[in-house]
Amino acid sequence: MKKLLFSALMGAMIISCNRDNDNVSPAPTIDDPSILPTKFTYFRFGDDEEVITFSYDGNKLVKLTQNNKDVIYTYTGDLITSVRSDDKYLEFSYDANGNLMHEYEELYNQGVKTNEKSTTYIVNGSTITAEQTSENYDSSGRWLNYTTVSTITYTLDAQKRPIKEVEVSEKKYATGNIAQKDNNISTYEYANHHSFLKNIKGMDKLYYSSLAIGLKKISGMVFPYSYTKDEANATIYDSSGNPSLDENFAYETKAEYTLNTNNYPTKIVYKTKYYDTGEFEDGGSYYTIEYNK
Repeated sequence: MKKLLFSALMGAMIISCNRDNDNVSPAPTIDDPSILPTKFTYFRFGDDEEVITFSYDGNKLVKLTQNNKDVIYTYTGDLITSVRSDDKYLEFSYDANGNLMHEYEELYNQGVKTNEKSTTYIVNGSTITAEQTSENYDSSGRWLNYTTVSTITYTLDAQKRPIKEVEVSEKKYATGNIAQKDNNISTYEYANHHSFLKNIKGMDKLYYSSLAIGLKKISGMVFPYSYTKDEANATIYDSSGNPSLDENFAYETKAEYTLNTNNYPTKIVYKTKYYDTGEFEDGGSYYTIEYNK
């Protein structure tokens, strides 16, 4: 939660005004594309608050700043083509219609590259198939620890937001022995209000990218999630490449929002389901968002 945020995105102001004779009644909605988030604060009981500020060039996100460290966004036209920080680099490429087609990612630890990931996206209507290869290295960056090959299938709604994600992956050590196989399913439901980063240019093209999907709770900023469920199924292998352990679990989260008069969230509380009670409970943390208007 205390990492620099690599997802950023949406908003829109609704103003109603209509006259029927001498009576005033609600009128057509008007979107104000100039509404942008300026400050995001994470509060957790017993910890120092984490503050992220947003800097813009018009509606283009220039950088996020947290603890005097920046995440820099670069555009080509209105499309985000790279995101860079001290410990992460992302690069995006698109087709002529603005569909995300390829993503490249590097992770760094004190300047040393420890992970490299390449993802190719195949777009077929409301279904997106991602073919992904990830290589993890030791702390020196010279020796390969393991490689993970994944096929991820996203089902999108009418607004091109993921409503289902199915990931099948296999991780192998550098020796070639299998370390782990996963078959995971995630589902998403959405609230009816605006996502708080809606008006940032280019974010609507990254709905199924790792920038949006990589961290579930943080990615709730990308879309106004009301509910998510993760069902994980993993088989762990021993050093000889034989199955040794099966792990299965489900993880459910719902979000509760406080909205301003423009239908934007100003506070987000995530609650996790405890299966012994069947109740959703928060962990003593919440987020607040401030806007430029």
